[in-house]
Amino acid sequence: AQTQGRDGSWRTAGWGGGYPTAMTSLAALALMAGGNTPVEGEYSRNVRLAIDQLVETANLNRSTGVIANLSEEQSCMHGHGFAMLALGEAYGMEQDKSRQNTIRLVLERAIKLTGTSQSAAGGWLYTPNSNSDEGSVTVTQIQGLRSCRNAGIKVPKSIIDRVGSAARAATG
Repeated sequence: AQTQGRDGSWRTAGWGGGYPTAMTSLAALALMAGGNTPVEGEYSRNVRLAIDQLVETANLNRSTGVIANLSEEQSCMHGHGFAMLALGEAYGMEQDKSRQNTIRLVLERAIKLTGTSQSAAGGWLYTPNSNSDEGSVTVTQIQGLRSCRNAGIKVPKSIIDRVGSAARAATG
């Protein structure tokens, strides 16, 4: 909590850049896993700030649905998946209906982007519409989609079916 930025984000200045969407999402998930929500717990303020930052980041790309600050994150799909996961969890904990509706709209756009960015093989790569896939990016999208579904937000079955087909083909 002490390393959270004033804007609600977490950043790292390592070799690969800041990746604030992934860092903020993972930090928020850790705080939520510790029993904090956007409205309850010792670190509720930190969770709320992180969720607000993710929503603000998503609104930078409202037309595409990607949750990323593209000026800082060239490889944005890991963060996008982690953001769907964090926002899906927060959606279920949010008590303010207006804030919950805002999160829902962000997640609906994010799900659509994830669906249109799925490769022919059924997975995802580092950037939207790459038409290729890599395991860790694919896992983040699946986790994010599952969080959305668990929160009651519709995830098209066709997206999940294409992942299943790719997994069956890869395992023979």
